[in-house]
Amino acid sequence: MTVVLIIGILSAIAVPALLHIKSKSEETLVLNTLRQLYDAKERYFMEDGAGKKFVTVDMLVKAGYASHSLDVATQHDISAWRTSGLRRFLLLPNSPVKITESFLKGRVFSSGRTLTYPPEQ
Repeated sequence: MTVVLIIGILSAIAVPALLHIKSKSEETLVLNTLRQLYDAKERYFMEDGAGKKFVTVDMLVKAGYASHSLDVATQHDISAWRTSGLRRFLLLPNSPVKITESFLKGRVFSSGRTLTYPPEQ
């Protein structure tokens, strides 16, 4: 009985820590995707996009500014982070790239925190 109690206490301590680590790793993955997208977008506007008002992920990939892995990363949803929403955005020069956490409850989406790159001051 004591062994079961000790295992129960240890798992009660470990599970929240593991969930926090998973959440932090997903956030890091999304932030890295935003950083790559921002860098590709800014290179595009400096080199080929002078005079253009916007660019999309597809345009960045076709022009060679974004890799296939970045293209794939914007096609999926990572936990609550809906990175697929980035594919619909018109990316503007000198503007940050943002993504908002979305949760599906029944048929209704609710929003949570927003990640921005570069981080807002």
